[in-house]
Amino acid sequence: MSCAVWQAAFVVLASPWYRCRACFRRATPVRYLLIDDAKKVAACVDPAEAHLVLAKAKEEGVQLVAVLTTHHHYDHAGGNEEMTKQVPGIRVYGGRLDNVAACTDPLEHSDKFNIGSIEVCALHTPGHTRGSICYHCYDATDNQGLVFTGDTLFVAGCGRMFESTPEDFHNSLVNVLGALPPETQVYVGHEYTVKNLQFAVAVDAANKDLEQMLGWAQEQKAHTAVSGERVRRK
Repeated sequence: MSCAVWQAAFVVLASPWYRCRACFRRATPVRYLLIDDAKKVAACVDPAEAHLVLAKAKEEGVQLVAVLTTHHHYDHAGGNEEMTKQVPGIRVYGGRLDNVAACTDPLEHSDKFNIGSIEVCALHTPGHTRGSICYHCYDATDNQGLVFTGDTLFVAGCGRMFESTPEDFHNSLVNVLGALPPETQVYVGHEYTVKNLQFAVAVDAANKDLEQMLGWAQEQKAHTAVSGERVRRK
């Protein structure tokens, strides 16, 4: 994929304290570049295609200081070693239980660190993998934070359960991610929204809310549904 196509695929998601570049490629996870414009630093989330992330960071004029790895699968962590070769001193974060490639900073639940002025809290969310980590990012002056969920949570669905129990996965979704403020923006690891909702409608055909949401998701297919999801609690 050329840099021109990569650039065209990027969607800008922003608030007063951060800017997030999201790249969507068919059949691959979503890549994110989380930017602190004030300090001109950035973290990349699951940068399996390291050369593309490096090119985008250079174009943005920001220094890459961290890799946020949600879990150890190659389609998410496959670029970590190349990132450490190309960016000496970069920190690679990942779950302590997950054996993440090139990890320099193994994380446990509630561990905190900073990307520039952006505060980050690690959330241990076993389910897809035993050591999956979601990254809750926020600013002390703004209640609307964001969370990168990898393959733990998708829009209208969740990832496959490979290494944990149903009870662990349920706890991760309901009690860990479900405890985040309702204003939290959710940035997922794959764009499966339409397929997830089609499955949900097939299971619960009488649910008008699901039908309405499926219609919305189908309208968004030319763009993306990722930035439209928030943490919702009943």
